Amino acid sequence: MLSQISESKMHCLRWMLVIGWLILILSLFYDPISVHLTNPEHIWSPLSDRIVSLADDPNTCIRIQDECLPEQPYPIGARIFWGMIVPSAIMLVFVFGHETWRRICPLYFLSQIPRALGLQSKLKIENNQWLQRNHLYLQFSLLFIGLNCRILLINSARSVFGLFLILTIISAMAVVYLYGGRSWCHYVCPFGIVQMVFTGPRGLLGSEAHKSPPGSITQSMCRIVEPTTGEVKAACISCKSPCFDIDAEKAYWEQLTKPGRKLVQYGYLGLVWGYFIYYWLYAGNFNYYFSGAWTHEENQLATLFKPGFYLFNRGIAIPKLIATPLTLGFCIVISCLLCSQLEQTYRNQSQKYQLAVAQEQVLHRVFSVCTFVAFNSFFIYGGRPEILRLPLIVQLMFNALVVLVSSFWLYRTWVRSLQQYKRESIADKLRRQLKKLPLDFRQILGHSSLDRLKPEQLEVLAQALPQATQQDRVRVYQGVLQETLASGNIQPANSLLFLQQLRQQLKISEAEHYQILGELGLETSSLLDSHQNFTPENYLRIESYRLELASLFSVLVESGKPFPEALEQQRQQLLILQKRYQISKAENRQILVDMWEQLHAIAESLLASLQLESSHYQILSNHISQPQAPVFAVLRSLIQQKQQLLTIQILDLLILMGEEQATLQLAKRTGILSHKILPKLLYSKSEQWQKRLSPSLFQQLQPDQGLTSQSATIQPHQDLSKSDTQIISKISVDSESAEILTDLLLQLLQDTNPVIQAASLYALVQLNYQQGSEQAKRLIARSKLDDLVRETATVLLDQSQSSVSILNKIISLSQSGVNHLAPSQKSKVKSQKLGVQEFRSQGLKK
Repeated sequence: MLSQISESKMHCLRWMLVIGWLILILSLFYDPISVHLTNPEHIWSPLSDRIVSLADDPNTCIRIQDECLPEQPYPIGARIFWGMIVPSAIMLVFVFGHETWRRICPLYFLSQIPRALGLQSKLKIENNQWLQRNHLYLQFSLLFIGLNCRILLINSARSVFGLFLILTIISAMAVVYLYGGRSWCHYVCPFGIVQMVFTGPRGLLGSEAHKSPPGSITQSMCRIVEPTTGEVKAACISCKSPCFDIDAEKAYWEQLTKPGRKLVQYGYLGLVWGYFIYYWLYAGNFNYYFSGAWTHEENQLATLFKPGFYLFNRGIAIPKLIATPLTLGFCIVISCLLCSQLEQTYRNQSQKYQLAVAQEQVLHRVFSVCTFVAFNSFFIYGGRPEILRLPLIVQLMFNALVVLVSSFWLYRTWVRSLQQYKRESIADKLRRQLKKLPLDFRQILGHSSLDRLKPEQLEVLAQALPQATQQDRVRVYQGVLQETLASGNIQPANSLLFLQQLRQQLKISEAEHYQILGELGLETSSLLDSHQNFTPENYLRIESYRLELASLFSVLVESGKPFPEALEQQRQQLLILQKRYQISKAENRQILVDMWEQLHAIAESLLASLQLESSHYQILSNHISQPQAPVFAVLRSLIQQKQQLLTIQILDLLILMGEEQATLQLAKRTGILSHKILPKLLYSKSEQWQKRLSPSLFQQLQPDQGLTSQSATIQPHQDLSKSDTQIISKISVDSESAEILTDLLLQLLQDTNPVIQAASLYALVQLNYQQGSEQAKRLIARSKLDDLVRETATVLLDQSQSSVSILNKIISLSQSGVNHLAPSQKSKVKSQKLGVQEFRSQGLKK
């Protein structure tokens, strides 16, 4: 819920919390002020403690093993930490999810000091296989030790407590210094498993990362703010997979059966019971705990070897030093046995009554019950010393809130399943791809919208998608497949089975699936590299480095420096980025190779488009008996504009790629395909291509030395006159040319440029009225249609109206430059540097 709050605001909040925490630590060593706040005579203080005034009366004093506990005004540091901060943190995690706590945690903030100082991590976490396999056991053991230390040493021994907190901060910094990232949070921090228990698949108001668009910064994932632009970027180094901070629910399902996971879930419940029960076993009454006297008990260390149990009005000769871990350990064992028996009973009953409950679902539901019981058990005791100081009505309201919140969480969590998670993940990818289709879903769905449809409704819609061609279905499936592969949720090898249901609904054959995989392999080869670790975290780490690398080179590239030269000049910065994202030499080499290959692939794609536009221009020039007809002159002019745009984009890419042999071949082919527009373009003073291009590239772009800067380029249109109108009405060609021309006009009707669409429709109606009118009717039936195209189709169908005004408008718009282009085209034309834009913003990912 709070994961999308800006990083700058959260940074300020972290600073305030860290400062408050450091002040609290300092107060544990020296605090002459807050002692006055707990004085019962100071009724103006909300922290005044009346048990101090009752300590001298044997009838009202707090008793430990039937002896009155001496009381006097005390500093509030320990009381605030144990009685307010810890319960608040538990409630925050349970309601808002781990993502909120992880973004504000003071200990996490302090653990990142080595990174803030520019110190690079010394080791790679993947090399420590023991820690990766056994971190749950380690974290649980540290939590067990911590609770024992709390009871025995640090509850009220303020200086020891202060040293304990300082040691914890130093430990967190040391772990991050060694392994980087959030290695402390994932592998060592005891509170990390508390978050795991109380978050479950997600917090009550936690966000759903699996529904976020690709490239989103989700939940509490590591991020940095670019100092110059203020842009927030992902800073993942793949220190944990699956990562709890990127997608908590994915991590939950993948770690559900991990060794140590049951101990964490069942054992934590035992720790909660054991911790609070021990206060009664030790003092012989509950008043000791509920009074909060343990937060300021004098001489806590002196009780270590006193009797640890007081039962039936007599002390048991087991030292407190032994009795405490004995009690906690016993409760952990009992809790694990009871919960394991509950799990087995539920499993047996499911099989007995043939209930359709998967094995992991059984475990999930037992875990959820444990979390529900642990949360309510905690708040029967946790924070209770402070709550009992409030009016009775407030206490009752708080109790009701705890039960209500936990019950609602259990209700929502009980029905979650791994299948539902995967289904929702695919459904949201499908939703995003459907939105790209030129269909009016409001008309199809009535008053509803795609965003409101449930996953099963989306699947039905995809299965019977009206007005969608097979090409649309393939495009939708390709988008879903690409997103799913990039997310790391599946491997290419099992993608056929994973997306089987969607594939059948969209009527995609197995052959088409493998063909799409092949196309994705050509466009983004890293997706299908069988040697790469396709975890979302590793993918994010490499992509973050790729984007940083692209941004690093963008300034030099825009100045016209080739890619290899830019690489050499930024080598020092490159090394810093490699250390930040823990990029190995092999990975860096492969990324640079991929970037160059992607440049080459983009150039090849642009050349193919240029060749297609050239063939369109030739058809419009050679198959028309009246080539001076204005509508065809408009089409030729617009196609030449597209050729010029494509050529400029290719020139930008050639500069990036340097003087490799493959680059020279691309330049030569570009010169052949663009021989009509290149001379004037190359000698343009505004673009300065002669300076930006190397001599060898410049030479290859001019295969015909007879071409000069005076060669024919885009010619302006003449105004429409009556003679022009007569020419239009008499267009006639032979049957073979008519068929070729009709096919071309039908292709141009699919263009994204509305002026080309309108002109093509106009020409088609003049050439073949029946076929043209059918296309006009189809266009009018579309909901998402440019106004010019709609107006053109309407006028052409209404024979009573003159079409001369429409032709005038088409000619006027075609002469207005880029203003008539589609939004996606406008941005490319304005910059005229598509290669550089791809390089900076997408890391050369096509």
